[in-house]
Amino acid sequence: MCYKYLKSISPIDGRYKHKTIFLKNIFSEFGLIKARIYIELNWFKKLSTVSEIKEIPKLNKNILNFINNINNIQDKDIKEIKVFEKKIKHDVKSIEYFIRNKLSKKKYFKYIKEFVHFACTSEDINNLAYGIMLKKTKKKILTPYFKKILKYLKNLAILYKYEPLITRTHGQIALLLPWVKKY
Repeated sequence: MCYKYLKSISPIDGRYKHKTIFLKNIFSEFGLIKARIYIELNWFKKLSTVSEIKEIPKLNKNILNFINNINNIQDKDIKEIKVFEKKIKHDVKSIEYFIRNKLSKKKYFKYIKEFVHFACTSEDINNLAYGIMLKKTKKKILTPYFKKILKYLKNLAILYKYEPLITRTHGQIALLLPWVKKY
């Protein structure tokens, strides 16, 4: 008997690992961090469009491109986030610090970088991040699989459209014909 997966967090990353490997990029901690960054950056961009918030100027195309490029997360970025997290003992706050650090590279953000995570709780960011992860899974994994299944079923229906189908009602064959064996 093989015991190598007994110390996994769950059967999903243990004995079923080979069946769920394609979920790793979305549902791993790396995936969660990416989703959190995406939410934080889009919230910051949204704040810049709210006319009542005068402290954040409207963001021009170059600035928006700079912000969008922060979304291109690399392993070195994850390491930087994990350094913040180890120091402050807070996962979402470390994302905030990471983004502020990135924005600090342009003078444009000197005063407005403090609006990263403005009026948010960690739970706001996490809930939306999980939603993004589920939406990505639906779009990239579930929908394509369901389309394959439906195509397969459609082909079966066409292939066997003239074959009789024994149906059941109340746990027994619905129509007893002399040539059909009773089960």
